[in-house]
Amino acid sequence: MNRLERKKIIQVILGTSMIALAITLLITAHKGADTISVFLLGMLTLIDIPFWVASLLFNAVVLGIVAIFNRKELGIGSLINGFGLGLLIGQIEPWLNKLSVNMTGYSIMAVLLAPILFGVGAGLYVSSNKGSAALEALTQLLYKFTGFSLTFIRIGLDALMVVVGVLLGAPIGIGTLLCVLAIGPIFGLTLKQLNRV
Repeated sequence: MNRLERKKIIQVILGTSMIALAITLLITAHKGADTISVFLLGMLTLIDIPFWVASLLFNAVVLGIVAIFNRKELGIGSLINGFGLGLLIGQIEPWLNKLSVNMTGYSIMAVLLAPILFGVGAGLYVSSNKGSAALEALTQLLYKFTGFSLTFIRIGLDALMVVVGVLLGAPIGIGTLLCVLAIGPIFGLTLKQLNRV
């Protein structure tokens, strides 16, 4: 593995770690979460498994479907992100649960910090070009089969996940709103800066 490839793998790991921390901050703050987490929290009202396991299963199912129909979207980064997110959340969540109980202002800090971490982490991950994450790969697959715009498909998937999650009993809140409004612009800015390097 050459130096550039090592750098890209490190970007995938760092980006995935930042996203995992962001997701865990949101779910331990109990003030709303990102769209996939809202869906997963809704699903957890039906099945009694830890959040990190739900994340792992969601990514495995989506990546499995994409592997059947559109394998070129996947790479080593897809696997690191797809399985690393759930595993990292499983490691971080107990620590942040304890911190959330003992730290005054935790929920405010968490909902402000999480979208920044998520956007920067996603920018790092995507700029590595080592394979799409689960939801991005699913977006590309639906684009391939429907011809609808990528923006329309992604907004539709995000909306569907939030609606299903809420109908199943998942909470939404200021964290959800901040994620919807802030992650995209922070992601775009991060990607722009990294592409200059």
